[in-house]
Amino acid sequence: MPGHIRRRWSLDEHSALMRLVRLEAEKIELDHAVKCARAEYGTFLNQRVSFAADLPPEILALIFETACLRPPQPLMEQTLSHVSSKWRSVAIATSSLWTNVEIQVARRTRAFDTYLDRSRPRNIDITINLSRIVHSKTIDAMWERLEYDDALERCRSLNLVAKLNPLKTIYPTLRHLAFYSMPFLERLSVDFKHYRGPEDMIPPLPLTILSGGAPRLSSLHLTGCALHTHLPPLTGLTTLHIHGLIPETLWTYATFSEFLGRLTSLERLSLHGEPIVDDNEYERDHKIRLPALRELRLRCDDYEDQFPSLLVNVIAPSLETLHLFSCNSYDIHGFDEAYSSGPAFPSLNHLILEAPEFNAKSLRKLARILPSVKQLTCIGQLKPAYRALRAPSLWPNLQTVRFWSHLNSDMDIMRLRSLVLRWISCNRPIPSLCVANKPPSFPNWLLRDLVPSFKLMDCPAPWPEWFAI
Repeated sequence: MPGHIRRRWSLDEHSALMRLVRLEAEKIELDHAVKCARAEYGTFLNQRVSFAADLPPEILALIFETACLRPPQPLMEQTLSHVSSKWRSVAIATSSLWTNVEIQVARRTRAFDTYLDRSRPRNIDITINLSRIVHSKTIDAMWERLEYDDALERCRSLNLVAKLNPLKTIYPTLRHLAFYSMPFLERLSVDFKHYRGPEDMIPPLPLTILSGGAPRLSSLHLTGCALHTHLPPLTGLTTLHIHGLIPETLWTYATFSEFLGRLTSLERLSLHGEPIVDDNEYERDHKIRLPALRELRLRCDDYEDQFPSLLVNVIAPSLETLHLFSCNSYDIHGFDEAYSSGPAFPSLNHLILEAPEFNAKSLRKLARILPSVKQLTCIGQLKPAYRALRAPSLWPNLQTVRFWSHLNSDMDIMRLRSLVLRWISCNRPIPSLCVANKPPSFPNWLLRDLVPSFKLMDCPAPWPEWFAI
């Protein structure tokens, strides 16, 4: 260009530039060498130094299965398969790690197909997440994929999770099960929450699902939606959960009593809230017979609401355990009136009172209605139990007392010690005593010197999980 003078490089500047280029090339080579060395070092540690490298695949598979069974570690199987090549091959070959299949209906993922393939030939637990309303063709495609991969024939547990209108999520999904057969299905669960729809929602026409047969179905969990129009054959049902039904899906007393009356093999029943609509069809004198029922759990959260009417309308000659959650004095009064002529549940030996909202007088009424109790478990509020148990005539056959609460003060411990001293002064046989959640400074000898069978126990599982006591 005119007027432009090109500058010439001096010999020293040219030598410096060439050296800089050479150094940059050497740096790139060194970085690559360091990266390769680190990879080789990591492989060496995984294969030679780590003790897990010498474990046979069978032992590793057992360790992986144990790790995946311990909550709360979601997607643990995926984590294990990304540690090393050996762990990945063992994890992929262990079909039991991939039996929990979760399906997001709104979006198709490769994980769905991967889990179905890697879980063969084991039975699987399927969770269908209906978090969004999708087109019916999407649901059709999902069921076609499940049928093609023989997933329904291998399904051991089916769980439907939804938060939107059940007429557009749950019921269209269940309609695909009308003519299917699920020979290994043991548990059917519907978890439905947070719906605020129109009050005039009318359930669809009745339809029997799984008409092809589900001979092993023994557990039915219904949360939020009753599904009384879309139920499978329940001839072998042993466990039934009905929790927090929305008003649009409540039973009438006639239909509910007829439904329970057909469950002749039912052993465990859990009700959270009243499953019966408050209408003119309520029949207080019409009893519901459950000949095989052994465990009954009832819960009511609202103090002003009536406790589930099943408490005063069920005849269960084999009932062994009664669990009452948030029971108040009005509930005990109604229970007392219903059984004024004689005791209820003659085979009952275990009474569980969780978060009670009544006084010691009401507990004495409960002892008159249920005189055969041998085990008493109190969870939460303990003061009414402390006061009522001071009477020597309360449950004379009592053998075990469990207090599961937050004993965070010395005052609670001294009340408990005072109760034991009261038993001793009345020459009453001291039952076995178990306590959970003791304060850190609690000396065991304060009670162990009075009750030789005194034990410290872990707290029970939170509602609504079943727990063995």
